[in-house]
Amino acid sequence: HFPRALLHGSVALGGVGIPTLWAETLADKLSYFVYHMRVADDVGQQLKVSTAITQLELGVGTPFFQLPYDTWGHLSTLSWVRHLWQSCSRANVDVQAAAGAHWIPPLQTESDLYIMELVMKRFSRKASIKLNHCRRYLQLVTVSDLYLHDGRCIHPDLYRGKPASGRLPQYAWPDISPPSKSCWTLWKQFLRSEFVTSKHINAAEDVWCALPT
Repeated sequence: HFPRALLHGSVALGGVGIPTLWAETLADKLSYFVYHMRVADDVGQQLKVSTAITQLELGVGTPFFQLPYDTWGHLSTLSWVRHLWQSCSRANVDVQAAAGAHWIPPLQTESDLYIMELVMKRFSRKASIKLNHCRRYLQLVTVSDLYLHDGRCIHPDLYRGKPASGRLPQYAWPDISPPSKSCWTLWKQFLRSEFVTSKHINAAEDVWCALPT
């Protein structure tokens, strides 16, 4: 039985320098991912869609490959892309897309914020899963999504746990099951505690961003 530390250890430190099976598997997965994303074939389009869905599920403004998986991974659905992210995070592999290649849901106003970035600052892992379930069911991304068009109060339907009447979805959200009663209780608690005045910050003076069409 040859010692694994010597087998996989650095040659500079006296090891043989043979990569582990796990490292070789990760290298193969990265090569597969990068190749198909670059050639933009059918597989590349599927990976692009899966990457966008994962970003939408997290609801943040940072490409998820640049986020620590241990902190954020529990908010996304199991998928091949999520497993790649987990492996890269574990190995400290920095995966960066070309400018504009990794889709991120944009903020809508100059003072806007991502809902899940607020959630992750205050709530536990278990609570963040519940709140994210509510957010995804209601198809929300930023704080501006919570309010009526004039920003004076949170949309009553969204507070009650119903999709906002009279609004068309901005994105093609995956279908999910309705959240439980305990999820909605926590959702209302979050809205009451985070938005005490019920009024959007700088509602009257806020400037709406020019969003991509």
